Amino acid sequence: MQTTSLPEDWPLHWAVSARAVPGGRLLAGFLVDLVADPSRVRHARAVCFPLTHAAHALGLTPPDLESALRALAEAELLTVHVEGPAADPDVTVTLRPVPADRAPTADDPARTLRASVTARGGTRVTAAAHPVP
Repeated sequence: MQTTSLPEDWPLHWAVSARAVPGGRLLAGFLVDLVADPSRVRHARAVCFPLTHAAHALGLTPPDLESALRALAEAELLTVHVEGPAADPDVTVTLRPVPADRAPTADDPARTLRASVTARGGTRVTAAAHPVP
């Protein structure tokens, strides 16, 4: 699988952009938590997880989680594939680079957000958004 080089602070930019998509607010941190690996943050990341279990962990119904994932896919922030039996499908998600026309700007209030996620292995990753000069 070919990966795309991303800016070092891509998890923050991705999460800020995802929060603007209906349903994305619930999933932004969850997805970055699953895929952000601090040793390889310059590459697009993919993850596979059971839809039903993830939905319950987030306090959502499986159809609501799938709908939110589809909304993020329509916003071109990720690709999503649902496979397996309808009663207990697996979801494969690949986070995509934030399109340049949707990257947070200096006047975007979301740029003041701090994103803090726990990556695989328990490493805490914190990124702060600073206004672009």
